[in-house]
Amino acid sequence: MNYAKQIVPMWRSHYGKKIWVRGASLAVAYVVLFVTSGSWHVFLVGTPILPVRVSDCVIQRKTVCHEANLKQAQLARASLYRAKLIKANLSGSNLWHADLRNANLTGANLIGTALWYTNLRSASLINANLSGANLIAADLSGADLSGADLFGASLHDAKYDADTKWPYGFDPVLARAWLVGLEK
Repeated sequence: MNYAKQIVPMWRSHYGKKIWVRGASLAVAYVVLFVTSGSWHVFLVGTPILPVRVSDCVIQRKTVCHEANLKQAQLARASLYRAKLIKANLSGSNLWHADLRNANLTGANLIGTALWYTNLRSASLINANLSGANLIAADLSGADLSGADLFGASLHDAKYDADTKWPYGFDPVLARAWLVGLEK
């Protein structure tokens, strides 16, 4: 029996029923969104996690990943608001346009990490290793970078305010970061 002969009676029995049409429409929309977002390309293979792609993800609960190995993770546009990534290895990861507001990245390894346009408002980056990281146009307002290693980090057009704490001796103006929030 060919497939057409199997499908036609099923289609006729459900034809016109709104619930079936809605369900089919939602299934098609879900598949299209799932495939186009790249979420189908998630590989979680033991430790270390290589490569992880969870772009556009929103993590609803508190994210606690102490000493997690997320080397080269693809976390572009991820919402990691208030995440606790203490001493996490995020070296070489892509956190482009991610939301890391109020995140705790104390002691994290962020060597060579792409943090373009990342929202790091009020984030704790105390003693984090950001050497070679790309922080172009990142929002560092209120962030604490005390003791952080910024050797070779690119801070061109990064925003900071009077509450941002920098490592001792670091000059954000020389790094081409922009001070915001001061009224003239």
